[in-house]
Amino acid sequence: MKKILFLGSDSELAPPIIRYLQQHYIVYGAHLNHMPTEYDQVSFPISPESMGSMEKLCTRVNPSAIICATQISDEIECAKNPQKALAIHADIAQMMASVLRADQRMIYLSTSRVFSGDEGNYAEGAKPIPQSVYGQTKLRGEQMVLEKENSFVLRLGHVFGLASGHSQTYFSQILSHLGSEKIFEAPTDLKDNFFSVDDLALALGLLIDAHVNLAGIYHLANNGSRLSHYDFAQSVAANFALSTKSLRHLPAGIAPRDYSMDGQNFRTTFPSFEPTPIESTLQRWRQELIQGKQ
Repeated sequence: MKKILFLGSDSELAPPIIRYLQQHYIVYGAHLNHMPTEYDQVSFPISPESMGSMEKLCTRVNPSAIICATQISDEIECAKNPQKALAIHADIAQMMASVLRADQRMIYLSTSRVFSGDEGNYAEGAKPIPQSVYGQTKLRGEQMVLEKENSFVLRLGHVFGLASGHSQTYFSQILSHLGSEKIFEAPTDLKDNFFSVDDLALALGLLIDAHVNLAGIYHLANNGSRLSHYDFAQSVAANFALSTKSLRHLPAGIAPRDYSMDGQNFRTTFPSFEPTPIESTLQRWRQELIQGKQ
């Protein structure tokens, strides 16, 4: 059975991904801030300041694949701490890529924010023009990883999932606010591909087991997933039978932004991958919450 090293095991959406991967692989975690308690897994502390610890960890685990999911998802925090963002998004990736052997694979989770957001429906060949520190440092991480031929960069839009104990996700905030009729503001002029964490886990499994000749950049997006954040919140409300009385339009920004991507290349390369429609995922999650499974 393949061994997987998951960097960022304490991130907000790591638990459901790791639980899925554990069904198929031996998974080891590496955490930046705190030891995960949401699942049964060995997790090691890591730091972007210690190249030696990264080498020792890679040697100790000897993984078939390394998934780099370390990130600061708050773009405002990235802008306030650009050096920290660079360390977490790029330096860690560079350290791990530098010790990667030819028989090992690295998968770097990136973002649609490497693009400007002026056009939308970006294909893999589109020129990245990041407008934020978050996007800039993620692009730098991509560049570090792609120096290795046996590596994937998986660009993501907005991955949604439930809270994982220590923090609330955007999706969980929508549920919490609308469920208690607290004001929730969502922009109408910001568009993304919304993609469930369950489908991301499936995609990662395909990349882990991909043919050795496959590598490079892929976009994860599916038909019907391009929505404004306001429309996504409305969809959550509709599928969870919640009132939208407390849902508000966030005042428009300086200019509309469309970070949607074209995911056809991934679906063509991996024809067995069939992402679940957003509505179907939300309806299933609602039933699981009612039954106490989530």
